Amino acid sequence: MKPTITPLYLSLFLHIHTLLVPGQSPPIYSPVDDITIACGNSRQQPTNFDPRIWSGDINSKLSPIEAAGRGNTTSQSRKAPPSSSSASQVPYTTARLSYFEFTYKIPLSPSQKFIRLHFNPASYPDFDRSNSLFSVKAGGSFTFLKDFNASVTADMYGSETFMREFCVNIDLELFRVL
Repeated sequence: MKPTITPLYLSLFLHIHTLLVPGQSPPIYSPVDDITIACGNSRQQPTNFDPRIWSGDINSKLSPIEAAGRGNTTSQSRKAPPSSSSASQVPYTTARLSYFEFTYKIPLSPSQKFIRLHFNPASYPDFDRSNSLFSVKAGGSFTFLKDFNASVTADMYGSETFMREFCVNIDLELFRVL
């Protein structure tokens, strides 16, 4: 019986080996929903560091919904102060600033999602970076950040910009990021 089993093992080994040839990598993960929002931007823009196009949130389907009873003036879009680093590239060139809560409604298909938040904690007139605290909640049951101060984290890393990534399982078709 050994001669009939050995070819099976050898065949399986060769099959696996041909799938994992050195120099070839498995296909890159392609998300079902690949949504990029450039907060405070009014148009679609490419980046120099990845092939994605970033969609602005001004007058678009991804425009934020302002807090009830406050009208459409609770948040402001601003250009980021000049910078010589990665902060001079999308998505770090503009920002959405607010003293009040606002919400993004994002249509998503139910599945596991990777959420990446990009930060460029710069100071703006009337918005000092060291006093800026905010929270990020999603879907009503997820709190990604609570009373977060991005400038403290950036100073700790010694970097103007940084990212935070999260992995969540979405079972709704409309995801709200507050």
